[in-house]
Amino acid sequence: MVVCETNHSCNIIQSCVKILALHETSHECVWLRFVIQHVQETCGLSPRKMMSTIICEDNVTCIV
Repeated sequence: MVVCETNHSCNIIQSCVKILALHETSHECVWLRFVIQHVQETCGLSPRKMMSTIICEDNVTCIV
């Protein structure tokens, strides 16, 4: 558990946690895309054109 001395430091810690979570999520998306492509190629399935993956995140915490 993290104890914050000020409200500002809590906001910074919360922002960092959100950024790290988004970072991990994007890594998992890239890995999943690689796995899907590998399975398609290995099984002889016709590869579909991969559309962009949109990850929605509120940027308000990044602006503060």
